Amino acid sequence: ASAIPIKLLLSEFGVALGYDVIIAALTLLTVVYTYLGGIKAVIWTDALQMGLYLLGALIAIAVLSGHVGASGWSDALHAGKFQLFDT
Repeated sequence: ASAIPIKLLLSEFGVALGYDVIIAALTLLTVVYTYLGGIKAVIWTDALQMGLYLLGALIAIAVLSGHVGASGWSDALHAGKFQLFDT
């Protein structure tokens, strides 16, 4: 899944690489930092990844709020779009 945005970013800079090359490079990089840093490197990578996901979610909420405004959130709530389970 990480190869998709990396390929899109690289194509914007004029670098045309296939998914297989990107996946191989990511795999090699992961094996190297895991081997050199051990479990500590893996834990720090997971913590950084969680932070990036949370930051991305907050940015997405802010951008969406700017586009739909308070009335958009209210309309979505009344339409049942925030319902987690449909029992």
